[in-house]
Amino acid sequence: MECLGGDASFHAVLRPRSPEDVCLMTAIAELHAGGTAIDWTKVLSGGRAVDLPVYPFQHESYWLAPAAPDVTAVTPVVAEEDGEYDEPSYADEPRTMLELVHMEVASVLGMTDPSVILDDSSFLDLGFDSLSAVRLRNRLSKATGLDLPSTLLFEHPTSAELASHLDALLDSDIDAAGVYALLEEINELDKEAVDMTAAEHKAISELLEQLSAKWRTGDE
Repeated sequence: MECLGGDASFHAVLRPRSPEDVCLMTAIAELHAGGTAIDWTKVLSGGRAVDLPVYPFQHESYWLAPAAPDVTAVTPVVAEEDGEYDEPSYADEPRTMLELVHMEVASVLGMTDPSVILDDSSFLDLGFDSLSAVRLRNRLSKATGLDLPSTLLFEHPTSAELASHLDALLDSDIDAAGVYALLEEINELDKEAVDMTAAEHKAISELLEQLSAKWRTGDE
């Protein structure tokens, strides 16, 4: 990947402890998500086109509803005897960097419940190899917009250490020009009719007032 530059992407079609057909379709989906043109008539032969809802979304389901996950234990994604496969799903979007790391770790390992991953568990103990380490690096790089090295997991071997490192990188990536550009975007909201509740409006106003008072005094 380093030899070919940042525009190159690699997608494994065989992965340990994962069904071959699922690995292949996952690689094709990753290529499609990255902008590669896929001949879907060959990939999904025998399928048919359906009319998807346009914005605003019409809240219609076009997929089979997954079975309710068992939140009391780690549930690896494995091939069942009948060939069925449960795609990992997450109820909430990550609110912190540590939650994002846990979510991406679970996705790479095929777990349905990211909350069972301990903050201080080493990636080696969790079962990561060189291929899965690169996959996690790629997912985190895409999620954060950071250019991350291939040695990321070896230098930061636990979820807690990795999340702390990513937070530090994001903090150091913000300069005065970036802050000013962000404030310009916030200023544009004044021209728009933002749909929010009274409680949300109060919370946002209080946060802006706190930031304003903090910056006026020159505190970090």
